[in-house]
Amino acid sequence: MSDLISAEQLRSLIAKRQPLRDLLLSGGDYRGIDLSHCRFERVDARGACFDDARLGNTVWDACRLEGASFARASAIGMKLSDCALDRTSFVGSQFNSGHWLRCAGDTLDFTGARIQAVSMVQTRLRAPRLANATLAQCQWSDCSLEDLDGSSAHWQEMRLTGCQLASARLLRATLEQCAFDESTLTDADFSGATAISISLYRCKAQRLNCTDARLDKGIFSEALLSDAQFSGARLEMANFSGADLSRARFNGAVLEYALLRKTNAGQATFNSARLLGADFHAAQLEGCDWSNANHDQIRPQDEDRLAAERWQATV
Repeated sequence: MSDLISAEQLRSLIAKRQPLRDLLLSGGDYRGIDLSHCRFERVDARGACFDDARLGNTVWDACRLEGASFARASAIGMKLSDCALDRTSFVGSQFNSGHWLRCAGDTLDFTGARIQAVSMVQTRLRAPRLANATLAQCQWSDCSLEDLDGSSAHWQEMRLTGCQLASARLLRATLEQCAFDESTLTDADFSGATAISISLYRCKAQRLNCTDARLDKGIFSEALLSDAQFSGARLEMANFSGADLSRARFNGAVLEYALLRKTNAGQATFNSARLLGADFHAAQLEGCDWSNANHDQIRPQDEDRLAAERWQATV
């Protein structure tokens, strides 16, 4: 259809319980409409208003949703694939058990939204706004979320694998049991965040900023963390084994009983750091600054074990 569909016309089409294809909804006002169980294919809804709509179990395939607003919408089981989403607004919306595949868009706005059990695959969302949003039990893989703003957000049991999160901002966020394994977090900012059981295993996170963050028992093993900033952070019992910490800053950080085995910490600074029981076994520590740190309380090097490891490496 080439003519704009009104809200009443759309309701009539919905009543037929057939897929809705090639409709023109651009700029239309569909506030509060019930679209539950509808399937939309190749629909042009640019700039349309779906505020307070019911989107339960809707399917959106190859639709144009640039500039559309879904503020305060209920989106349980909503599925999107191959959709264009530039400047789309989901402010205050509620998502549950949905799936996003191969979607793309800039500056989507999820401010204050609640997103639970939503999977996302091969989706490219540049600079999405997730400030003050609540996210739980989502699995996102191979997604690009560069310049994400999740300041003061609450994330719980989130798993992001192989995602691009360069320059992401999670300032003062609360992150419970979240994993960013093998993702890119270059220049990301976690300053002031509280992260319970976080994992950055094998992440590329050069220049990561975790100033004053709480990261006790965090997993950073085999991550690239050169030039990272951990000053003032709590890292008690954190695991940095095998990580690249060259030129990283731990000034005033708490690293008590942390594992830093086989790290490359060359030229890192530990000024005034608390290091009781920290394990630097087989670490590279050339040029480190230990000023005012309790360097004498780190775990002693196990020379016999080190000799055995070096011998095995030559066999």
